[in-house]
Amino acid sequence: LATGANDNIVRIWNTDTSDCVELEGHEGSVNSIAYSLNGMTLVSASDDHTCRLWDVTNRAQLRIFRGATA
Repeated sequence: LATGANDNIVRIWNTDTSDCVELEGHEGSVNSIAYSLNGMTLVSASDDHTCRLWDVTNRAQLRIFRGATA
């Protein structure tokens, strides 16, 4: 389970323990999140006009797509 909010942070939640890890990098509210089919990566979209690709396992930001307006 992943969430995004007005604090610019993407959170990945462990649904068994309610623990979470934070993915930081956005400079605006996070509006949308989607997992890849295999669950190994996710993409987040933000008011900072970027989409960011994340590696879920090691919490690394893999790529930034700039200029997103929708």
